[in-house]
Amino acid sequence: MCEVLRQHFENELPQILRVINKCEFIAIDTEFTGLRIREGDTPSLFDTPEDRYKKLKRTATHFTICQIGLSMFVKHPVQNRYDAHTYNFYLFPLACSSVDALFSCQASSLEFLCRHNLDFNKFIYDGIPYLNENQEEELQKQLKDQPSMLTRDLVEDHYFLGSYVSAVADWFPLAKLNEELVLESKPGVNVALTLLKLHAELRREFTNIWTRTNANGLIVVQKVSSEERKKLEASSECLEQKILNETLGFSKVFKALIAAKKPIIGHNMLQDLCFIYNKLYRTLPATYKEFKKELHRILPSVFDTKHIAEELRKLLSENFLFGSSNLQKLYLSLDSHRGRYFALHSPDIKHAEKFDRYVQEGRPHEAGYDSYMAGYVFLRMAHLVTVNGLGCEDVKAQLFSSYLVALRKYENHINIIRGSLHFMNLAGPDPVCKRPEWLYVRIEDRKLKANSSQLAEMFGTYGSVDVKILNRKCAILAVATHRG
Repeated sequence: MCEVLRQHFENELPQILRVINKCEFIAIDTEFTGLRIREGDTPSLFDTPEDRYKKLKRTATHFTICQIGLSMFVKHPVQNRYDAHTYNFYLFPLACSSVDALFSCQASSLEFLCRHNLDFNKFIYDGIPYLNENQEEELQKQLKDQPSMLTRDLVEDHYFLGSYVSAVADWFPLAKLNEELVLESKPGVNVALTLLKLHAELRREFTNIWTRTNANGLIVVQKVSSEERKKLEASSECLEQKILNETLGFSKVFKALIAAKKPIIGHNMLQDLCFIYNKLYRTLPATYKEFKKELHRILPSVFDTKHIAEELRKLLSENFLFGSSNLQKLYLSLDSHRGRYFALHSPDIKHAEKFDRYVQEGRPHEAGYDSYMAGYVFLRMAHLVTVNGLGCEDVKAQLFSSYLVALRKYENHINIIRGSLHFMNLAGPDPVCKRPEWLYVRIEDRKLKANSSQLAEMFGTYGSVDVKILNRKCAILAVATHRG
């Protein structure tokens, strides 16, 4: 596995883009700073898809992604084998001009991430920046109309910028033409971006200097003539454009995912999709219908392994492999000896060369590892579905295209946990609700009033239940299954 941080993201980017274009499919996972902005946003069996979307929209708007995992599975050209190229990216939104992200953190979510060893120093100090298209358009307009806006946050830090300006101002009057000054480096958190902003501000402040960064990462100021300054400006890329390009960061990877149109795999991925849409594509639409339509347009082939596993539990009810649809349990089941060899000619799945972070041990709830597990169980289930019902003599190694044909009925069906529907259909109308009808409860005792906790406890012995109080004496109950 390659852990990708801000300082070497641009160096890794060309290889990441090559693997995106080369692979058969891409598995994704995200970790975020919170799950619910208010108590009423807890999933409920009463939730329609529209209700659930509104809840998740609030969540994705208020919290942010701290990690995203991508696992690209490349088919070996000769062998019946897939090599997983798994990347774990730390992300962190950066301030640039008017784009200055606000996000919340939920204590329980941060505690959960701490238990699973998320490095918050890497999140804040080394997280890769990103912009969605709305933010990029805003900055592009400012680049065209008022380029100096892109360094506004640096200008407002008077002490930081002032120390550099003062050093050049003291040196400049006595300096000879072509003489150089090396400035002491103290660029703070985002070295590359801060250096670019310093270059822009120093060149704006002093018309007869030129700046560059030397091999040690220090700013070198050179005194030049007006004619030389004009020549250097004409032959150099616009610094403000470089600043915008640096701020785009991980958005370049997401643009490549959209362009590649490869199948996208996730596990119980509705919340991941909402976060990814909001942070990396555009502001989430006002309506559920618009969200489905636009998400399907940019990502036309999506598979949710939790939904597939739930369906296979019904289809292969005698199969011991699908006792749980929890991602880690599902992975351990399908990665066991019996899981790997239950169906003939199931493909080998290996970590690609140099991607060895997860070879010796797993790291559940690290986004990279969870994306790898989702891709792994997808391949195993795809093979089982494809060869199911075939005689031993007819089973053979399968092309990936055969897997997609066999799984077509599950494509773009995204699992909904604890809702009125079991899944949403990104590519068309949602299914008809198969949950039991609601149960109406009326309290006859004059001394008692409807209490959601007491009703939930009373009826909870029959299965999962949610309660909605109508008035002092009446309530409705929703249960998860007809057995309940």
